[in-house]
Amino acid sequence: MVALNLSTILAANNTTFLSSSNYTATAGQVKFAANYTVGYVEVYQNGLRLADSDFTAANGEHVILTSAASVSDNIDIVAHKATNISGAALPTTNMIAGTGLTGGGTLAANRTFNLATNIATANLTATGTVTLTSATPTLSVGSAAISTGTAKIEVGTGRTGDGGSYIDLVSDATYTDYGLRLIRNAGAAGAGTLYHRGTGGMYHYNTDASPMIFSTTAAERMRIAAAGDVTVEETLVVKKGVPVRTAGGNNVTLALTDNGKLIYCVNTASAMNIHIPNNSSVAFPVGAEMSFLQHLTHASANTLGFSNAAGVILHSKEAANTVADRFTTAVLKKLATNTWVLAGSLS
Repeated sequence: MVALNLSTILAANNTTFLSSSNYTATAGQVKFAANYTVGYVEVYQNGLRLADSDFTAANGEHVILTSAASVSDNIDIVAHKATNISGAALPTTNMIAGTGLTGGGTLAANRTFNLATNIATANLTATGTVTLTSATPTLSVGSAAISTGTAKIEVGTGRTGDGGSYIDLVSDATYTDYGLRLIRNAGAAGAGTLYHRGTGGMYHYNTDASPMIFSTTAAERMRIAAAGDVTVEETLVVKKGVPVRTAGGNNVTLALTDNGKLIYCVNTASAMNIHIPNNSSVAFPVGAEMSFLQHLTHASANTLGFSNAAGVILHSKEAANTVADRFTTAVLKKLATNTWVLAGSLS
């Protein structure tokens, strides 16, 4: 294994971490010369570090105090060096086979090596494989310093040709190549696949009260609501039982949200009519289906009838379109764009 010391690398590449300037202020002095990178400077007054709001350091040449210094105040300006070691020369070290560089040789070769150090404030570029070695190796992307910025991991970025990319998770000594693999195959039309190995379950958890949504061609196809209801293509609803809509009044025009429901028809004042709209008004999908339960309680006007808008064809046995008896049912199903069939206890 090779331990890379950042201080050694930076010193070998003539890199300076800090530079400082010291002044004894005159009465009322606010401006002090300094060479710095904007955003990488600290100012001390009589040994106390000033807050960012107590000075302005915007041009890399001067620091201006918000409040004037008093005579003989000691002003220290410390400039930090913003360091990037992506182009720094790494030491070439002879290795013994099995101690980090397989087969021995030098780090100058395009080889697999183990990196045993922290790269905290630098860009790391490697040709080959970078291996993290510890009892609990951790690769962290981001810190408090990124604030609202975007942190990301990119695999395969910068390509000039087609090739696959994948991420493997290994958690056992049986499937040592991968237990879970997320892969994108080569090419603009390459398939994306999630592979799971072993007899353990493959789970997808939403730990909070949020829906799970599945889409194709940027359109929602299936939704699992937080309560567990499953809606497919906004038409087929799978629940613990068929959803029920209670409908009252003399005339009820079917709505898209009625699809897949039992319409419980109640009216104490008169008969009730169910109206089937034209597809141009309400575009039920072909295959849409609703069932109706008659519970009309008026002494004489107590039939449940069905009517259809202009351009709509309604098929039924012997053209019957009335559910006359209380607590009997009928089923309405869409066969084509403007063609429906009504079946059940009809008269």
